Amino acid sequence: MKGNNIINRVAILSSSVVFGILAAGLAFADSVNLTSPITATDFKSFFRALAVGAAAIIGPAAGLMVVIAGVFFITSAGNPGRLSTAKTCLFYAILGGFIAGSAEIIVNTVLAP
Repeated sequence: MKGNNIINRVAILSSSVVFGILAAGLAFADSVNLTSPITATDFKSFFRALAVGAAAIIGPAAGLMVVIAGVFFITSAGNPGRLSTAKTCLFYAILGGFIAGSAEIIVNTVLAP
């Protein structure tokens, strides 16, 4: 019971801090000048930029998942369930990396004139 009480207090405190930060940001919203980060002028350039941006995020994430799958392989110790998890993780990490790497090619092929 005592552990749950501490967890509840921490959750309430962290929620209050996050709400306070968000509320302060809304209070000073008039002094913020936002510019659009999207520089695309047509759909083709927008989707090309989106594909490059997605590849820049998904590529390293796929690499990290390959490393995590390797750790699963090493720590499986012959356990068939963990070995299956490692194989699945490695398969989808490689698949995701392949798709992220070929995203720009796919978009250029679909949006070809």
